[in-house]
Order: sequence, then structure tokens, then C-alpha cells
Amino acid sequence: MKGFTLVELIIVLVVVGILAVGAAPLFIGSGGTESLVLRERALSILRNVQLNAMQNTQADCYVAVLQNDALGLATTPVCGASSSTLAASEDSANRMVGFAGKTLTVTDSNGAPVSLPAEIEFGPLGRPDDTSGLICSGNQACRLTFTETNGANQSVCINREGYIYGC
Repeated sequence: MKGFTLVELIIVLVVVGILAVGAAPLFIGSGGTESLVLRERALSILRNVQLNAMQNTQADCYVAVLQNDALGLATTPVCGASSSTLAASEDSANRMVGFAGKTLTVTDSNGAPVSLPAEIEFGPLGRPDDTSGLICSGNQACRLTFTETNGANQSVCINREGYIYGC
């Protein structure tokens, strides 16, 4: 006789059930999805700014500008001062604007809130430089948090060695 045993069928049903529980929130409603997309885009942009700093060591610094509704590579970076500018044009690989109702909050490595606009400067080794005022050199990482109106949030962390990751 050919066929599946009862044990095999039960194992398959358990595995399918586990996968369904994990995947269902992605397909039912959009709670948390929009902030996740913003986090992934922010990770990409911050890593691009960091890579530019590491590849072009002739420049003093590369600056990522953090605003209430925008984040991106500074078009006219000013090293050591929080006065760099970010072009307010459409989204690109180095810039995203208009968080569509999501809020961005930034905390430094001491857990204290940082007022926006703020900047993160990256030096030739890819480490964040504290001269821009955003302190990333403590034991804890700097944290950028995107919060949706329903309360769902996602964060990006930058540690003192320059490791940028979702947290």
C-alpha cells in the first residue's frame, strides 16, 4: 500500500500551521508594514552614505541629514556643524522624503531624545563622528525610530563602530 502515514500528515499540518501564523500578519492588514519599509529604506540610505565616506577618504566627512519628514545624503555637507542641507526633491537612492504620516524620533547613545533636524557624519573608517552633535559613541547605539499612527514602530540603530542595523 502506498500513501502517507497519520504521523506524516500531522507533521505536515503542524508545519503549515506554523508558517501560516508567521505569514498571516503580512497579508492581513498593513499594521507595521509601512514602518518596516521606511526602516529598510533608511538602512539602505545610511549605508550608502557610510560607504561613500569609506570610499572617498579625501573628503572630510559625509553627512546624513535627519529631518521630521526626510532623510538622506547632504547635498552641501558642513563638517562639524549641524548646518548641512538636504535637497527636497523626490525620493532617490540617497534620499527619501515625505514619511506619509509616520513620525521619526531619534535617540542618542545615552537614550536621550535628539531634536530634529540632526545630522550623522561618517568619517573615512565608516564610524559616526560626534562633532555633528548626535552622540553615537556611547555603549548603546543611536536609534532612529519610525512610528505609524496605529503605534507600530521599527528602528534603525548605529553603534559607535559604524555598524548600521535594524533593531
